Amino acid sequence: MLILAGIPHLGKGKGPRIHDFRHTFAVTSLRLFLQKGIKVQVAIIYLSKYLGHSSPEMTEYYIHLCPECIPAMQKHIDEISKELFGGEK
Repeated sequence: MLILAGIPHLGKGKGPRIHDFRHTFAVTSLRLFLQKGIKVQVAIIYLSKYLGHSSPEMTEYYIHLCPECIPAMQKHIDEISKELFGGEK
């Protein structure tokens, strides 16, 4: 597949691998969900179904924190904190 796409492969364990695209897709999709205001828990369920996983826990393997996700995640954490502890954080 990589050869057909014109992407050089440097050998076993040196990538890129087809599976790397799956990781990239999952992280990019999560970032876009968060930017649209969709909560992390909901986004992972959507991704889980789309990737064909039987559970969200399987999808979590593909999710990696990226700097672009932090502002949306911080907003979500702040909202949860307000619900749990009341008032402003």
